[in-house]
Amino acid sequence: MQLRTNIIRNILVLTLVIGACTGCDNDFMQVEAPKTTGVLRLQMSSNQHYIDIETRASVPLTSWDGYTITLKQGDKAVDATFDNGVAILEAGTYTLSVTNESAEYTAYSGPIYYGSTDVTIEAGKQTSVTLDLGKPKNAMVTLKASKDFTDLYTISSFKIGDVELNTSDAFYFPAAATQLTYTLVANAKAGSHVQDITSATGTIAISAGTHTPITLKINPCQEGSQGAYAADWRFGYLCWLYGGYGCYAEFW
Repeated sequence: MQLRTNIIRNILVLTLVIGACTGCDNDFMQVEAPKTTGVLRLQMSSNQHYIDIETRASVPLTSWDGYTITLKQGDKAVDATFDNGVAILEAGTYTLSVTNESAEYTAYSGPIYYGSTDVTIEAGKQTSVTLDLGKPKNAMVTLKASKDFTDLYTISSFKIGDVELNTSDAFYFPAAATQLTYTLVANAKAGSHVQDITSATGTIAISAGTHTPITLKINPCQEGSQGAYAADWRFGYLCWLYGGYGCYAEFW
């Protein structure tokens, strides 16, 4: 009888201990840790074409493909993973930067866009940011030749620095170089009254977000006008004298 009582007492004690511990576990699991993270959602923004004869158009981005998104806190880079423009971050203030420039896609490759802003992430909340990337950060240059030029000349070479331009493509340059020097070499066609252009040089001004078209033309030039620019930059030209006729590059 005493043995049975002791067994029952031990079972009750064990049951109470287990029950008490189970209650402790339940209470612990119900305590939620403070939230320290929030969500950053980078929404699609717009960018603009190069300014060409004072026109501009906004183009909405359709994908972040090709763009690099970076975050910093002060000078320290923050390691963050963006999935379709969304990232989970610790609460705090960050500097958000977006660009499509990379080691493979440079200011010589095509339009370069860049945008940056400060953003504050609050714990347990979603913060949406839309960056307007604005106009391109580099400059675009195109080359064409008028019919009167091509009737008399065949373009052998038109270079800006080491970059060879042609009349079918657009070319891009870092806007940090505000002046570009170009060199033209052209061969006179058989039966024409002009001479070969062995090396004619000139300069054009460029700026970020601007498209500068260069047009090669032929027109009589007065003696003494060689190397002179017109006063109006919209109709500027550089003139070279060759055999009584002048070749000039006209640019906006």
